[in-house]
Amino acid sequence: MIALVRHGETDWNAAHRMQGSSDIPLNDTGRQQARDAAELFVAERAAGEHDWAAVVSSSAIRARETGEIIAARLEVPFVRTYPQWFEQHFGDAEGVAVEEALRRWPNRDPKGRESDALLKVRALGALEQVADDFAGQDVIVAAHGTIIRTVLMELSGQELGFLPNASASRLSAGENGWVVHTFGGEPLVVELEVESA
Repeated sequence: MIALVRHGETDWNAAHRMQGSSDIPLNDTGRQQARDAAELFVAERAAGEHDWAAVVSSSAIRARETGEIIAARLEVPFVRTYPQWFEQHFGDAEGVAVEEALRRWPNRDPKGRESDALLKVRALGALEQVADDFAGQDVIVAAHGTIIRTVLMELSGQELGFLPNASASRLSAGENGWVVHTFGGEPLVVELEVESA
């Protein structure tokens, strides 16, 4: 089982600014969100649901601090950071208020923005790397909203919306590939088309 946790809140999140690859630290709210997320993992372990073995993160300071807070509370090692789990680079839109960015770049094409196609390749490679590095173990990855959503949309085939700060999404590797269990802590319902008789 792999849990993908969006980092806690930053001042830019609170101000609704495009963050991307800008390395913005957690604020006090974000640190409390990470502590609250950790308690959910502790409760899962106590209930015998998952035996979380390690925590890793993106190399961004906000993700690393989120991961370190969770690891400390779980009393498991914070093993390493993965640069490939860094958030999508938004180019000239970074630091710009979200509403302003949508107005200035309605096609989501600011200069210097990492393409969705490149992000998808990077994100899926990052997931496979963690799966290889922690084969057979339950591991927590602290990362970012857009890259987590990209992974889960690609694997589930569903369009997914906003991912709250410090929320966890769970997936596991099955015999037929990856299975997405939750998105932002909520069960992900896969609607199957059934042919009528």
